[in-house]
Amino acid sequence: MKMSYNNKLKILGYGSLILLLVCYLTAFRKTINEKKILVQNRAVVFNINNTEKLQETLINRLSKLNSDMVELPKDINIQERLLEVVNSNVSEKIRLIEIPKQENFEDSDLLYYNQSITVQGNFKDLLLFLRTVEKDNRLGRVCSADFYKYNDRRTGFSATRLKLYIQLIIPKER
Repeated sequence: MKMSYNNKLKILGYGSLILLLVCYLTAFRKTINEKKILVQNRAVVFNINNTEKLQETLINRLSKLNSDMVELPKDINIQERLLEVVNSNVSEKIRLIEIPKQENFEDSDLLYYNQSITVQGNFKDLLLFLRTVEKDNRLGRVCSADFYKYNDRRTGFSATRLKLYIQLIIPKER
């Protein structure tokens, strides 16, 4: 049986495709799966090797937090400190609007001191005030800062205000 050259080429092409399909189904797919597993294992080994550095970083952060907590005085009055900050930095540009009573409560091993304050001024000065409060570790951490536009409908007065929520958390003395 004589076959033409074109028929031989078609049979060779189909045979090559079938051979590649069989090779992929047996060997190539297994190799690709093993490569994925190898990449995952390398990531796990990398994480295991870096645990000491991560542990050192965490210990340094904890010791910094501990040193911040040691610097706190026994009498904690956030309101007085906030008034000092308002008066010392930008007293002419920032106007104190509201400083309600400080809220204190305690949990199992922690004491919580919460304070809110509302100040008025231009946006730039309010940002400087916010940055000053954030830098002062004795005041606690700024949990929320809310900028809003105040409008007095009766007089037509409008101003930018900042309402800060500050929280100080310290461990109880044993």
